[in-house]
Amino acid sequence: FGVPLPVRFMEFMRTNMYDGAADNGDLRGGKGSVLEGGIRVPALISWPGKLAPGIYDGRMHVTDILPTILDAVTGNSETGQLADGKSQWPALNGDRKIAASEFVTMGIDGKAYFSAGWKLIERNNGSLELYDIENDPSERVNLATGQPNIARQLQAKLSAAPVGPTTSIPLWRVILDPDEFGGEERNPPMADLATN
Repeated sequence: FGVPLPVRFMEFMRTNMYDGAADNGDLRGGKGSVLEGGIRVPALISWPGKLAPGIYDGRMHVTDILPTILDAVTGNSETGQLADGKSQWPALNGDRKIAASEFVTMGIDGKAYFSAGWKLIERNNGSLELYDIENDPSERVNLATGQPNIARQLQAKLSAAPVGPTTSIPLWRVILDPDEFGGEERNPPMADLATN
């Protein structure tokens, strides 16, 4: 622009681009990232008289919510439709820890595959990162070269996983067009596009 930009403005932009405008403590990344700072979120569940107060630190995915609710209410987690998740009700109810579902997540910096205690990240440039996510939630120690067999197995699963269409909206469009953040809808809802 012909003049140096103020440091305060540059720090604001850096925080928004790299940290998702958040402070996630020891977790790296922010909103939009496949790093734990971008995808790990707390949840609260309250059901007085049915669910005892407590803390569950296991991993649940959004796909687990419907089967979990069905199991809690009806005693059966079958939806009658193809579902990716599984009921976590026994774990929430204090009976036992349930193995988390395997799942894929995508972000602006790549995609990730979760399996048991492992997390494989495939960056947009093709590089791989492997983390023992239960023992290293801060994703500080990349085990991809130390555990090449696990990295290859998870990469094969990631490549084979069905992934729906995605759209990447450039940041400049979000800034210039408030509809990108949720104004009046000009396009059909994504759910309608997915069913066609």
